[in-house]
Amino acid sequence: METLTDTLTTEPTTTTAATQTTAPAPQAPAANPQEAAGFVREDGTFAPGWTARLPEELGEYRDSLGKFKTVGDLAKSYRQLEAWRSGKGTFVPGKDATPEEVASYRKAMGVPDAPEGYRIRPEALPEGMEWNDDRARGVLEIAHRHNIPEAALRELAGWQLQQEQALVRVATESARRDLQEGQRVLKEKWGDQYDANIKLAIQAATVAGVDPRSVPGFADPQTVMAFVNLAKRISDDQFVASGRSSALGKGGAAEAREIQTNPDHSLYKRYHGGDTDTVEYVRSLLRQG
Repeated sequence: METLTDTLTTEPTTTTAATQTTAPAPQAPAANPQEAAGFVREDGTFAPGWTARLPEELGEYRDSLGKFKTVGDLAKSYRQLEAWRSGKGTFVPGKDATPEEVASYRKAMGVPDAPEGYRIRPEALPEGMEWNDDRARGVLEIAHRHNIPEAALRELAGWQLQQEQALVRVATESARRDLQEGQRVLKEKWGDQYDANIKLAIQAATVAGVDPRSVPGFADPQTVMAFVNLAKRISDDQFVASGRSSALGKGGAAEAREIQTNPDHSLYKRYHGGDTDTVEYVRSLLRQG
């Protein structure tokens, strides 16, 4: 039979057991603040000093990894490396690349081994245009130094050719307009004497050893009028004599020097006297060269 003594002696035991059962578990030691920070922050960027916590056997590569600011940057670099290793990508050589790495890159990108290896000259050039090997050589050297693929350089050369063609068309059109304007001015000044005076100007230029078609200034009305006025001032004998002089091989510049330096020339005094037509005539001869 349970006695009062038994009850009193057992209760403390039960209470002690309950106390032991509900006591809180001991807490884990606090983590090191540096370890708690980890390698990556919540925004995906690497935590400051993360490379210092990498294994020491990585050596100097730990510092080189510091160029990556985010996990995404590191992943992209790794993807490029895997693509290159598997043959599905191209390794872009840096300034410290070996000659073998540069050669491999050039082969993959279509860059020749030397500047002379580029083949960019068009098979046919537009009329009036010529290929300049000296100019092309400088371009090829620069292109090769910067590893520009042949296909890209060929396309650039084609584009440049189109630009030059456009400039030629603009210059031709400008010359045509100038000629038309010059003709308009002369026809307005000479009226029905236009054709006769043009023939006289051509004759005077020919006698002087000048090809009117090759002198840009001959499209200028002032130049044409100067030839006409000179032809009218020179007597037939002098005109023929001048023609003989030119027939011996004197060109425009040579004839101009004769006028400037030879006192026996029929135009010497007029030139040194400042005659406007004579001075313009000499200038046109000098432009002929």
